[in-house]
Order: sequence, then structure tokens, then C-alpha cells
Amino acid sequence: MKHLLLFCLLPLLTAHADLTEKFTAAASQQDLAVAGEDSWLFLKQEMAHLSKGPLTAEAIAPAVKAITSYHAALAAENVQLIVLPVPAKAEIYPDKFSAAESPKSLLGRQATLIQTLEQAGVTVIDLASAFHTEREKHPETLLYCARDAHWSPAGIKIAASLVKSAIKDQSWFKPALPLAEPVTLEITGDLVASPTAAALGPEKILVQRTSDLMEPAADAPALLVGDSHTLVFSGGADAGFHCQGGGLLDLLQAASGQAWMQVANAGGGTDAARLQLARKALPKPDFWKNKKVVVWCFSIREITEKKWSEVPIKK
Repeated sequence: MKHLLLFCLLPLLTAHADLTEKFTAAASQQDLAVAGEDSWLFLKQEMAHLSKGPLTAEAIAPAVKAITSYHAALAAENVQLIVLPVPAKAEIYPDKFSAAESPKSLLGRQATLIQTLEQAGVTVIDLASAFHTEREKHPETLLYCARDAHWSPAGIKIAASLVKSAIKDQSWFKPALPLAEPVTLEITGDLVASPTAAALGPEKILVQRTSDLMEPAADAPALLVGDSHTLVFSGGADAGFHCQGGGLLDLLQAASGQAWMQVANAGGGTDAARLQLARKALPKPDFWKNKKVVVWCFSIREITEKKWSEVPIKK
């Protein structure tokens, strides 16, 4: 039976190895943007992450240690931590990276990470599974921008809905605020800045924004901390994030009916973002007293491509 199982798995393992080799080759190129199918572009750093292969227990160990330590520190302050890893674009759309691949080539890649963190008591949003399910049910809905390194408004909406489901029963929630009608926005993705991709130009994205802009508030009960995924479609076109009102912060504020605090670091959502937060908390002895939840959002590539340290909640 054992040999039969291995024989059945052999084609899957071989296919995964072939895809890993493709990611390795893409990660070795000089350009920031990696060309895929149908004018799609992928971030070179994402290729480097995916070239590492499956997220094994050994590969995730430094991240798990840092995340569980952070969870424990927040729990001591009666603050819930929700971890929101954003899947790599090619993890959900491997067929847009290489036409020979199946959309499900990397299905379940984050399973060990999710299970390990949940067993340690950490609340984790399994966005990869949700995205695979959404793609299968609604293949016409794009969850990532074709020529930007970030998720699309449709992907953000799913993430916000899952976060809301995880915290909706908390007493600090207020009635939800309305969203405006969706509009089509023409954007130039950040990967188009790459010399070999400049000719591709803009793309059109459907965005649903809040009816009114709400500024983040330092004294809010909820806090969003993370990388540029927390800024895209929220930080404004002038800052390179396409627009305001349609990002993760905005949808979470609308869902809970109130302002959130935000600490975002466009260069990375792991140590750098948490250090920023610790510095903000340091001069305020009661900083964590009225906080109820921290949503920590970062790209899954940071699991292997960033250094992970045990950052205190007060520096």
C-alpha cells in the first residue's frame, strides 16, 4: 500500500518540482518584474520565495517562533491577534505564470504554516484556501492585479470579510457603514515600472470604495499593522497606491462602523512594521489598555525572504 501511494503521488511531486525549477530560473533574472502569460507580471522576490518549494516545518520555524511570541505578548494585554498572510500571486495563478501549470498546482502550500500556528492558539486567516475556492467558483473575478505586485480590490474584499467573521461578535463593533457603487479604475501597476514591462501600460480594475473617507485613529480599539498590502487602494494615487477608500483599512473600518489605527511599512510587514508599532506604544503607558484586536497582514513571501525577530509590543 505504501508503494502504491508513492506511485500515485509521483506525478504530483514531479510536477511540483518542475514548477519550483521555473520559479528558481525566474528568481535569477536581473529585472524586478517577471513576465508571465497574457501580459501578467510577477514580482521577482515572489519567485525567490516560491523557489524554496513547500513551506516545511523547518522553513517556517523562525516565523512561527516570532509570531507565537507576539501572540503571547498581546494575549497578556487581553488583545487578540489575527494573522493574515497574503498568498503569492503565482501561488493562486500558477497558470498565469506558466501556461503549462494547473490553477491548483500550489493548492495547500500554506497548510503546515496554518496548522502549526492554529495549534499554538493563533488565529490565522487561511486566505490561500479562500482564494483557491473563489477562483474555482468565479474564475472571471481576478484576485490580483495583472501588472501590480498586490492583490486586487476583489481579493481585498474577501480578506476583509474573513477578518470581519473572525471578530464580528466583539462588543466594540458598531453598525456597518455603506460602500459606494463599484467603479472602474485605470491603474498603472508598480511592476510596469520595470524596463522590460513599460510597454504593457495600464490595466482596468473594478473598485468598491467607502462612501466617505475615514481617517485612522490612534485611540481606536482595532489596529491594522502590516506591509504595502494594507496601503494599496487606500494610500492614494500620489503615494503610488492607486486610490483611496478601497483598501483593507477602509473596508475593515466600514465593516466595524468606526476608525481603526494603522501602522504600515511599505518595505515589509514583519519586523519593521512591528518596530514602528512598538515605538508608537512606548511613550503611552496605557496604549494597549483599550485595544481589542491586532490584524497583522503581510505577504507570504516574507516567511522565507525576511529575517524574523521576537519584537516586543513596547520597544
